[in-house]
Amino acid sequence: MILSNKMDASCSFLKKNGVDKLRFGVILGTGFGTFINSMEDAIVIPYDSIPHFPEVTVEGHAGNLVYGSLHAIPILAMQGRFHRYEGYTNDQIGYPIHVMKALGVDILIITNAAGGLNPAFKVGDLMIVEDHIHLMGGAYNTLGDQIREGPCYDDELKEHLFKISIQKKRPVQKGILSWMPGPSFETRAEINMLRKLGADAVTMSTIPEAIIAHSLEMRILGISCISNQCAGIEEGLINTAEVMMAVRSSAETFSRLIFHLLDDLQ
Repeated sequence: MILSNKMDASCSFLKKNGVDKLRFGVILGTGFGTFINSMEDAIVIPYDSIPHFPEVTVEGHAGNLVYGSLHAIPILAMQGRFHRYEGYTNDQIGYPIHVMKALGVDILIITNAAGGLNPAFKVGDLMIVEDHIHLMGGAYNTLGDQIREGPCYDDELKEHLFKISIQKKRPVQKGILSWMPGPSFETRAEINMLRKLGADAVTMSTIPEAIIAHSLEMRILGISCISNQCAGIEEGLINTAEVMMAVRSSAETFSRLIFHLLDDLQ
């Protein structure tokens, strides 16, 4: 089935289930799912009920599309995402982005849990993504010849959020995000390579979504939560439960910053 037909089916289903009047979208990565507790009048729609949506198979990703409001500001949130290590292609990972765009979303906030490569970063820090390092490749067939060059992350949104963080005395970091496919955490050799390339943090997601959203001319804000210090910076093994706990510790700060940002932008 061609992309437009799939999107028509997905959008029609979502509209019938109450999704309407959208400008803002957010992708909630590992540990960020509690953000929906801040949303009012939430309509929770499981991914497996939406025509042509992939299914989530990863711990810490609920697998719901949530439509509601944040202090009367309508927002559509993905509570969980899809990854290359689950066997999904870039096109499948990015399919919900096409649907969001068709529903009217033009500002997309993409979040993730990320390992810290910069020794100045602490576990629990939020990092505004300044740029990314994309080494994984892979086709983006749904975009055809529409791949858009240039910076993915919107300068105005980055600076606006940074100023809000200063005003509200909730400091954040800025940095370069790199992407590794997972599912295992990075080795010491990989960490050394990424640090030499200039990365401040590493994740297993986000960048395919950002490339697709940017090519669809959406404005993008990337936010990472430093969930752990990577191998060679901090001793000991990493596990998913600790990653989720670290991100959840920053959930209140994230929610407050996003509310102030959206309130300014609406």
